[in-house]
Amino acid sequence: METGKHTGVRVVRLAVAALVVLPAAWGQDGLSGPGRFEQFRGPSGLPGSVVGVRFDGSPGAGGALTLSTPVGVALGGGHWVAGVGGVSKDLLFRIPWPPERVGSSENNVNGHAWLLYGLDTASGRVALGAAFPHGGLPVSFNAQWELPTPRDLPLRVSVGVQDPFSDGAVRGLGERTDSYFAAATAKAGSIYATTGVGTGRFKEGFMSVSAPLGGLLRATVEHDGFGWNFGASVVFLDRFHLFAGVLGGRHAVLAGAVSF
Repeated sequence: METGKHTGVRVVRLAVAALVVLPAAWGQDGLSGPGRFEQFRGPSGLPGSVVGVRFDGSPGAGGALTLSTPVGVALGGGHWVAGVGGVSKDLLFRIPWPPERVGSSENNVNGHAWLLYGLDTASGRVALGAAFPHGGLPVSFNAQWELPTPRDLPLRVSVGVQDPFSDGAVRGLGERTDSYFAAATAKAGSIYATTGVGTGRFKEGFMSVSAPLGGLLRATVEHDGFGWNFGASVVFLDRFHLFAGVLGGRHAVLAGAVSF
């Protein structure tokens, strides 16, 4: 187990270092514009985003963690996750409230909230969520189904959809935002690796790796189909989650959540 932990630390440190020394590659990513799905590029409200999810379906430290992309593990067991987060216009970390700043001419951070619930069924785990992009209406919904898998198999596979009714569409862009996906997550010791494909927001595919950094810290590196993102989460009492990261090399991300 210790060997796996040390390997995970090395993998994540190398990946983060690669991002740090490639600012030119970062600069290729932009959030705004048609087909960029800017409203879903931050904390997504899907299982694994900001709050890690373990293979038994419970949220907390030691689970598969991402910034915005799906994982193959669905929240289950009657657990809930509630969170708030924001994406800054630059690399300064900002609290995304009070909401009157959102959408104003002086807006420096776009914030939103989300709620996620997971349950176990005879056909596998199902996670249902609602997100409130940019601090208000319209609401976008999420759903994810984890296929039944033997407990001792170090692999989980899920299919799901983000915003099935295109309720979170950016006004004026005239595009649909319903995005379907399939994701598979493999576990080796305390390291999780995910890859997936989909439509809409996920049409370019996605991948992520998360591993412990020691103590209460866990780090994640992902490619969301548009660019590289990374972040780290600290968990208190296995219930309270604080996440900080960088999206596309240009935007600071700050989020907090509670799981129960």
